Amino acid sequence: LASTYAAETLVAAKLTKEIEDTQKEVVFTMGAIGESRSKETGNHVKRVAEYSKLLALEYGLPEAEAELLKEASPMHDIGKVAIPDKILNKPGRFTPEERKIMNKHAELGYEMTRHSQRDLLKAASIIAYEHHEKYDGTGYPRGLKGEEIHIYGRITALADVFDALGSDRVYKKAWDDKRILKLFKEERGKHFDPKLVDIFFANLDKFFKIRNNFKDLFKQKSEQKDLKEYERQILVLGAYGNKLKGFATSSFLLNQTNVIDAGNLLDGLNEESIHLEKIWLTHAHLDHISDIAYILDNYYALREKPLTIIGEAQTLKALQNCYLNDQIWPDFSKIKLINSNEMVINYEELSLGKIYTLSKDESLKAFKTDHTVGSCGYIYKKANQAVLITSDVYSLQTMFEELELDKEIKSIVVECSFPSDMEKLAEKSKHLTPKLLFKQLKVLENKDITLYINHIKPIYLEKIIAEIERYRGDWEVNILKDGEILNF
Repeated sequence: LASTYAAETLVAAKLTKEIEDTQKEVVFTMGAIGESRSKETGNHVKRVAEYSKLLALEYGLPEAEAELLKEASPMHDIGKVAIPDKILNKPGRFTPEERKIMNKHAELGYEMTRHSQRDLLKAASIIAYEHHEKYDGTGYPRGLKGEEIHIYGRITALADVFDALGSDRVYKKAWDDKRILKLFKEERGKHFDPKLVDIFFANLDKFFKIRNNFKDLFKQKSEQKDLKEYERQILVLGAYGNKLKGFATSSFLLNQTNVIDAGNLLDGLNEESIHLEKIWLTHAHLDHISDIAYILDNYYALREKPLTIIGEAQTLKALQNCYLNDQIWPDFSKIKLINSNEMVINYEELSLGKIYTLSKDESLKAFKTDHTVGSCGYIYKKANQAVLITSDVYSLQTMFEELELDKEIKSIVVECSFPSDMEKLAEKSKHLTPKLLFKQLKVLENKDITLYINHIKPIYLEKIIAEIERYRGDWEVNILKDGEILNF
């Protein structure tokens, strides 16, 4: 009889633990689903959970409560499941109305979980409701201040922001650590509980260790880069006007086999670059051609089809004479593919104004642009709507002409390389500043056009962004980032 009772007790204990483990797993999975809708990863919620427990223990919460916080924190953004995709994944700034809708996710998450009597979901409810409150009372949804904010909310707020800023996403690059730490010092007593900020800085090595242990494991590259599931989108592989740590140069992936410019193919695509069949060049400057060499050198043995480089005659001549010339880099137009008599590279001269068919509903057209060397921009059309990409440019006159000719162009990507106090250099190098850009764009003030800006020199990024805000007038501006999806 005693043995029977003991056995039943063990079975009951095992069943209780199984239920608890299942509950924790369900909560974590729900949290991961909420994050995945906004292009986050499952490891984001893992890291936030680990950071939260570390902060809780150092703050002085009991082990059991710190563990509860860890298990509940993955639900911090569960309310995002009720936010429309067009807002949740918008690549540019929110309008005031869109921001109002987005901010509702905190209240929505609270409403989803507040009726539960389970400790785990009670904690999740608090976290969802209060992790966007700020210590100085300027947060949302209720504008709570100081210790009016539950300690769970204060802890998760810090953990979530640290991870969001320090992690790569498909739509942005991570901030560097120096920039993150500067922000946290500035936000001590403003956004964040000062005591928690002090704990954070006292345990930086532990935070960095957690981040390293739970690195992001993104979807397979082919899933990320294949754009068939989207209606009218481009993947921005490189968005900037110079290379710097965390910043890549010009490259726009149109679909799995076609890309405009080659400034960031290696880091942007890695092995998936073997599927590229055509690179459409705007001009021959290094920041637009550099990765042709590297993808061929690294993945030569994996390529099954030739790579066709398409550009104006002087662009191709510069590429062949000065770069892929058996001196700077091998001339791959003389090297055969493995198991094929075809050469690795073919060159094709571009015809300005000609409409090239990429697929049954995709086309590409090149037009002349104003730069220091022979240069063109492209109009990419899909499903009867088009985006115009200027590439490097000074005068926008040819862009205006194309907009008059083709009313299906609803989005434009325009460069802006230098700050306005470098106007003379911009003029000489045939680039734009915010002042020059918006002076020319006055022609389009009454047009229904979405404006994207790229090619900013990273070293001037903050200054140029501030100037864009100053000169933009009524324009809604979307500043492109590496890895971002451009909707048109």
